[in-house]
Amino acid sequence: MTRARLLLVLLICAGLHRATGRPAGKALPVPPEPSPKPLVIHVEPGDSDGDGIDDALEQRWLDAHRPLFKFNKGETVFPCSVTWFITHSDLVTSNGQRIARSELAKKPQLIFKYATGWRSFTGVKLDIADDSRPGPYQTNPKGSADVPLYGHAVRLNQRNALKYRGDAHTFGEGYVLLQYYWLFGYNDATKWDHVGRTIFPIIGGLVQKWTGFDNAGDHEGDWVWVDVILDRNEAPLFAIYHHHGDGNLAPSVVPWNEVEKDGSGPVAYVEVGVHELWPKSGRQEPISSPVHDHLGDGEAIKPNVVLNIGEAGRPMKQGNPEAQFEADVLANCWVKWGDFTGAGAGGNPPGPVQQHFPRPALK
Repeated sequence: MTRARLLLVLLICAGLHRATGRPAGKALPVPPEPSPKPLVIHVEPGDSDGDGIDDALEQRWLDAHRPLFKFNKGETVFPCSVTWFITHSDLVTSNGQRIARSELAKKPQLIFKYATGWRSFTGVKLDIADDSRPGPYQTNPKGSADVPLYGHAVRLNQRNALKYRGDAHTFGEGYVLLQYYWLFGYNDATKWDHVGRTIFPIIGGLVQKWTGFDNAGDHEGDWVWVDVILDRNEAPLFAIYHHHGDGNLAPSVVPWNEVEKDGSGPVAYVEVGVHELWPKSGRQEPISSPVHDHLGDGEAIKPNVVLNIGEAGRPMKQGNPEAQFEADVLANCWVKWGDFTGAGAGGNPPGPVQQHFPRPALK
C-alpha cells in the first residue's frame, strides 16, 4: 500500500472513531498529596449477601488466593481505590449536570443520589481529573499494595455453569468461582502514539492529530480482573487471565499445575499502560493487535486486602463504614468509570457487577 493510500485509510478511521468526552492528553503527574488511608477489611460469620456461602468463608478463600501482579518497567499508571476515584472525579449526569469533585471529596455518598441502581445504566459518568489519572501511587508504586482488590465468590451449578471462550471446560455443579478486580484511573495505550510520525516523518505530527492516534485506544477508567476456579474440595484448579475483553481475545485458562504462583495465589503479568493480565511474560504484538509488552521487569505488587463486593444488589456487610461504602457503590450502582475516550477505545468501563460477574443460582 502506498503512503498516500495508507494516509487515506487513517483519515477514514479517524472519522469513524472520534474521541468522546472532554479533550484530553496523556496521563499527567499527580500533585503531591497525603497517601490514602489503607482500608481495613473485617467480615463476620453469616450470609449477608444471600448467596448461600458464609461471608467469613468467602473472605478466607479470597485472601488465600490473592494474585501477585508483575508490572512492566516504565509503568506510569498504578491502581486506585473506588473511593479515591470518586473523590478525584466530577460526576456527570445523563442530562449533563456536573457535580464538582470538590463536593464529592467532602461527601462521596452523593453518588447514590444520581446512580440509582445496578440493573440498568442511568447515564452517570465519573470524569476523573486529568492529573489524577495515574492514581495516588505514581511516585511510590509499592504503596499500591494498600489499594484493595475487589473480590467476588460464587458457587457454580448447572443453572449458572460457566464456560470461557476458546476453552472446552464447563464449570458447573460443585465448583467455586473467585474473582479479583483491580481499578486504574487510566488506560494508556502507547503503541499507536507514533504511528503517523514513523510512516510520515515530515508531516507525522499532523497525521497523528488528524487521525487521533496520539490517544488511540486510551480511555479513563480501567477495570482488569483474574479468576480462580476451586474444585469440589475447595482446592484451586484453574486460573483465568482476561485481556482486552473476552469478545476480542479469548482469556487464558491455565491449569493450576501450570500456573506461576506466589504462595497459593497466581502471578499475573500486567501489560504496560493498558494493564491487561497474562499468565506469562510477553512482548508487544504487531500494530494490528492491542497487546502491549508485559515483561514483568518492573514492580511486583501483591495487594494487602481483598474487599468482597458481595452480590449484585446485595453488598457484603463490612466491618467499617469506609469498606461498606465501596461495597455499596460496586454492588448497587451502575456508573461509567471515566469520561474521556480516545479513537477506537470503545467507551469507558462499567464496574465489575456489569461486566463478567456470574450470579448465584440457589436451589
